[in-house]
Amino acid sequence: MTQQPGRMSVCRVASVLLALSLMASMASAATRIAIVGSRDLAGGKPGADAHHADSIIALAEAQLSARGELEILDRQRIREVIQEQKLSLTGLIDAKQAIQVGQLLSVDLFVFVEQSEDGKAVLGSLIYDASTGLRLWDAALSSDGIDAAVDGVVQGVEAAVRKRDAGPGKLRMMGIVGVRNADLPRSADSVCESLSLLLERELARSGAIGILERQRLSWLQQEQKLTATEADRQLLSAALLVDIEFARSDAGVQATLIATNSAGQAQWKATAQSKNLDAMLLTQLVE
Repeated sequence: MTQQPGRMSVCRVASVLLALSLMASMASAATRIAIVGSRDLAGGKPGADAHHADSIIALAEAQLSARGELEILDRQRIREVIQEQKLSLTGLIDAKQAIQVGQLLSVDLFVFVEQSEDGKAVLGSLIYDASTGLRLWDAALSSDGIDAAVDGVVQGVEAAVRKRDAGPGKLRMMGIVGVRNADLPRSADSVCESLSLLLERELARSGAIGILERQRLSWLQQEQKLTATEADRQLLSAALLVDIEFARSDAGVQATLIATNSAGQAQWKATAQSKNLDAMLLTQLVE
């Protein structure tokens, strides 16, 4: 049977267009990720004194870039954007800064790798949803060689991507709104606060929890009737608000965690006891 050249050409063109459309659709669905270190935010550039830490970030980028569903932004371009906008981003990143930089870079996830002051070591990684400011991951990085640290960064990104893809329906959003020392010595105030921050870090590593940092949560509560967007209001309404109280007990010290919804209705309560005011309390609360 003789094929008609004109018809064959149209079919081929249609096939090519369909393939390009599918490729474009897959590309647009890729999760855009910015990975930066402390030196990037401070305007520094990789150098001999920071070779170890920058190598860890570069190797993590390479591993993640090999996955078609992820798009890793070039760090040099990130530095240029930060310098062009004259952003002052030093020290630890918070949700507000993650949203600010995330909007400039048009990314979905903002990954911050904390480096030591001399730039020679990596200390930990924090990962934010760049649109909501939810902290999706927070963990120390291993000091047992480059491979272990690279694995830590990659595993954190993988966990954050899963959380983001799960969506609000499956991701529990939590924010610690208050930390109270009921009857312990006033010298224990700082320890109580430190334990609450450690609890946030533990929760952020959970597979189903995103953390609304206190500063971000406070802004949402203050601005929900003024400048907050509809997405911000929905975020706040879906969040569980957590209060932690530390007090004396027969066992030594008791920690009580009470979670309420945005309407002030109690959702759940957990208690833990330990001989001392220490991380053992957190282990029991998280369990």
